[in-house]
Amino acid sequence: MKNLFLYLLLFLMFSCNPLYKEFNSINGKREHDSENSLIKIILAHDTSKNSLFIFSRNRSFENNNVNVEGVLYNFSSKETTFFKSIDKSKVEIVSKINNSLTINRDFKEELFILENYLSGKEAYLLNLHDSFSSSEIGSMFYLYDFKESKKLNINAIVINQDNKLIQ
Repeated sequence: MKNLFLYLLLFLMFSCNPLYKEFNSINGKREHDSENSLIKIILAHDTSKNSLFIFSRNRSFENNNVNVEGVLYNFSSKETTFFKSIDKSKVEIVSKINNSLTINRDFKEELFILENYLSGKEAYLLNLHDSFSSSEIGSMFYLYDFKESKKLNINAIVINQDNKLIQ
């Protein structure tokens, strides 16, 4: 009985998630089912439409999995939550930071995008060039501002160990 209640609770949490519904309305039809399920899990961590979600995906050529990592930022609480997919159906919260854009070495690019977006530099982000020309290095970044119902596609960028953008 306890397991049944838990499954019902999880089903309701994921099926009624307003952020995921907003994500789908902004984005339209998604092509990667495994990516979609990972994003649904991540967005269940914040049900407020007062949030910003930045993520990138990398496809593993060895096992054809889609790996997703991202940052979920809440405008009201200023909380930043860092996520990484473990496999095609599990997501790990790497860390949470309140009221700070402290550099997390695994999420330098996402934090660079977040900082510039919060500073109103949307045009700058959209004009960035791919840091590398190879399709095997880097991945596009996707920014979803649920407060403004807006999506940005940002080219694959890389931040070096000195926290400088490689362009």
